[in-house]
Amino acid sequence: MHFNTMIALAALAPIFGAQAGPIDARAVSNTPPPPGKLLQRQEWRSMSQAARLNYIKAVQCLHTKPAAKNILNAKVLSDSFAAAHVTLATDPKLGDTIHVVGQFLPWHRWFVTVHETNLRALCNYQGAQPYWDWTLDSGKMLSSPVFDPTYGFGGNGVKPKKIVYPYNETIGFVPPGPGNLTPIGACVPNGPFSQYTLNVGPGQFNVPHCLARNISDSQAPSISKAFVNSCLAKTNYIEFWICTELGIGGPPGSEQLNGPHAGAHISVGEDMGNMISSPNDPLFMLHHAQIDRMWSTWQNADKKNRMFQIGGNSTQAPPFTDVTLDYTLKMVGLGPDVPIRYVMNTTALGYEYI
Repeated sequence: MHFNTMIALAALAPIFGAQAGPIDARAVSNTPPPPGKLLQRQEWRSMSQAARLNYIKAVQCLHTKPAAKNILNAKVLSDSFAAAHVTLATDPKLGDTIHVVGQFLPWHRWFVTVHETNLRALCNYQGAQPYWDWTLDSGKMLSSPVFDPTYGFGGNGVKPKKIVYPYNETIGFVPPGPGNLTPIGACVPNGPFSQYTLNVGPGQFNVPHCLARNISDSQAPSISKAFVNSCLAKTNYIEFWICTELGIGGPPGSEQLNGPHAGAHISVGEDMGNMISSPNDPLFMLHHAQIDRMWSTWQNADKKNRMFQIGGNSTQAPPFTDVTLDYTLKMVGLGPDVPIRYVMNTTALGYEYI
């Protein structure tokens, strides 16, 4: 099934209380940082082992912090990121407001930046948000270093030999009673997140479950360098966005492919493969940092014409309105709501990709 058919920091302190501590104000002021002070986002495999472990430790730390206020059924702060994503992808009036819409790229840029800011403010993380260049793993996904059980995020899921609980094709294994930890699909048996209980999802269901994956090379053409380069060759924002998110306008012969965004989600599968609740997998942030890197690369190829270029519909259903730089990116209490213009330049947000 084509993936798209499945869908039709001072300002942070009041939210998290005194524990949040000081947060870099440029994250919401759009004031460029001093020269040489940019956070440098690196590809996962280019980081030292110590740096990788520091990031993993910080992500684990978010799982010990209280959930953000008023966001779905989150129990801890890492749940809150999945809950915010679910909430905005299932708006009862507007439908999905963060996918297949013009604000897809800026919303996810801000979402990842809010996550990075939380890691640094709450968990003493000194580094930047890493990215995962999955083009390097196209066709050999299982050997990617992001799946290393020690210096990565754990490997593939393992389906139970015997189905103990009733099975539902939509949400996987259904628990026999409330509060039970239930394996959804193929639980990851190793790595730093193998013992986690995820309380949000899968999808719109809120069933406590393990981190699950079903890694495959089925999407290798969608996450290839050729597909990425085809998207980067687009000359306007809308064409670049729909190529990246939806796979429309890819290289010759790619008409039935999903494209880079969906392709990477499906390649990991299970929690990551669920469009609505995919932030449950810590790899979500590295994946979307890579998507953001693509957008930043496209912008910087023609700064004069592309840095503040935006467009597309703000909703999937009528009445349609065009996305502008004044459109507000909502975080549902997870972080500050900001207009798109505040996030258009990564330098102004305090980071760059290397």
